[in-house]
Amino acid sequence: MKLLMAAMLANPFCILTNTTQKADPVSDVARSDEKEWRYETRADGHRYKRLYNYTTGKWETDWILVW
Repeated sequence: MKLLMAAMLANPFCILTNTTQKADPVSDVARSDEKEWRYETRADGHRYKRLYNYTTGKWETDWILVW
């Protein structure tokens, strides 16, 4: 037992380190979707808007009358 303790104290590689740290801490950051309002003026003269999500490639809302 004393020999094992002496070997551990003499060997610098026996130092315990935290190996669970991630190499890229930025990957844990939450990111929001990229969204943009799209506008359309129709033949009746009214303008409509609709929210488009670039991240998912889908519409978020139906057409909404603006004026």
